[in-house]
Amino acid sequence: MYDSSITVPWTSLIAGYARRKQGQDALDCFELMQKKGVPPNEVTYVYVLKACAVTGDITKGKQIHEEISRKGFLERSVLLGNILVDMYAKCGALPQAKSVLETLPSRDVVTWNTLISRFSQAQEAHQALECFEQMRNEGISPDAVTYASILKACALIGAIDKGVEIHDVIQKQGFLDHDVVLGGALVHMYAKCGKLSQARTVLQHLPSRSIVVWSALMASYVQKGLGQEALEFFEQLQQENIRPDALAYTCVLKACALVGDKGKGKKIHDEILRERLQEQNPELVAALVEMYVLCGDLLHAHTVLLELSSHSAATWNPLIVGYTQNGQGHEALECYKQMEQQGIPPDSITYASVLKACNVLGASDIGQKFHVKILKQGLQEHDIVLGGALVDMYAKCDFLPQARSVLNSLPSRDIVVWNALLVGYAQKGQCDQAWDCFEKMQIEDILPNTVTFLSLLNLCSHLGLLEKGQVLFNRMVLVYGLEPRLESYNCLVDLFGRAGNLANALRIIEEMPFSASSVVWLCLSSACQKCRDGKATA
Repeated sequence: MYDSSITVPWTSLIAGYARRKQGQDALDCFELMQKKGVPPNEVTYVYVLKACAVTGDITKGKQIHEEISRKGFLERSVLLGNILVDMYAKCGALPQAKSVLETLPSRDVVTWNTLISRFSQAQEAHQALECFEQMRNEGISPDAVTYASILKACALIGAIDKGVEIHDVIQKQGFLDHDVVLGGALVHMYAKCGKLSQARTVLQHLPSRSIVVWSALMASYVQKGLGQEALEFFEQLQQENIRPDALAYTCVLKACALVGDKGKGKKIHDEILRERLQEQNPELVAALVEMYVLCGDLLHAHTVLLELSSHSAATWNPLIVGYTQNGQGHEALECYKQMEQQGIPPDSITYASVLKACNVLGASDIGQKFHVKILKQGLQEHDIVLGGALVDMYAKCDFLPQARSVLNSLPSRDIVVWNALLVGYAQKGQCDQAWDCFEKMQIEDILPNTVTFLSLLNLCSHLGLLEKGQVLFNRMVLVYGLEPRLESYNCLVDLFGRAGNLANALRIIEEMPFSASSVVWLCLSSACQKCRDGKATA
């Protein structure tokens, strides 16, 4: 028979393993402890449950749950109840975590915080808000941790009204005077809800500002395309002697790219090198490469990439995209080859970019090889952008049956995918097939856009289909409320001109909300010449 004092050293050993995140070692130690007949106590179970959370071993966690319930520990230990809820939540079993919480004889703010924070982290915002209301109904006062988790939930679903309500409460209770984390959560909530001026105001009134708060604000401004403002924030945080981290540098590089400030970007690059941040932060490197690409310095972007000791698809993609958009298809494919030689698996963005490079080069044979690789990786079924790139590649390389086959195989289709095929048919003068695409996309409740109508109007113009062209133009304006482009008016002028209806062609030129282009006058001149030739022949 063991004395209960023997439990203490075993528990200390298990606790040590659990604290160091060596969950399996802690569980092995617990199993050995039980084999030797040493009785666990409440503290032992606390650390065993923590070990279950670390390893994700929910089966073992359930066994411990049954043991402590049988022994009556949950009736007298709020701490053990909190740890049990946390174990289920960390193992991804949030419904069980909530069920356990609701059966506990006593629970405190820590118990509720555990569940609310896990729901927020799992992006189940509505559940987090529901728990928050239950907690308040029980008369348990939220603390700073509760409010930070609820603000995160509000940010996830854009619940600005609830967020403002929480802001008022924490302002009155004085939390913002001493809690930097909560201040950051508030800034993040306003920024995510699109209320950038409020986010900025909150930040400016915080008694102390961390790099996390500044980065959250900069990231939101960058996402809205407000690069100059983000650069100003970066200057402010440096004036406050706040040391930027990788996320802050990533944001400011994106801001430099937005405003085209390569000089500032180069200074940031030098700072990153001094801080040695580039090696362990692929997102930062991707932003660095992208900054040079968007500032038009592809050579420097390539040099930066080659200087790295480690690479990923995330670091190669901006350069491949840049070369493709610049019409440098060979360079884009060469980057892909280097990436492949490094053993880096391409992702959907890589493939979409190299497929566009194949369009630039008219290299359908290479595009088909990429298609085979995409199918082997199972990417086509899950990425509509990649599916659209495949359709576009086949259509532009005059492989329209293959383009149609890819489109038909996609589980979902958007306007970009349909337009890629429709444009291909229209450019080949295949009126019936183009019109079929137009009808089928509407059956799928996909609204046509100006690209759709311009392609069809061009087709009508080339084939002289005046009546069909007029119907399309009117449908575009009256049914779909789209503003016609100058090119659309060009098509209409050409249609009337080809039909010999010069009066209507001239009327359109006079009434359209654009200055007549040389193309329009050329269409009209050509129509006049045909009329004169016709009269001369007669």
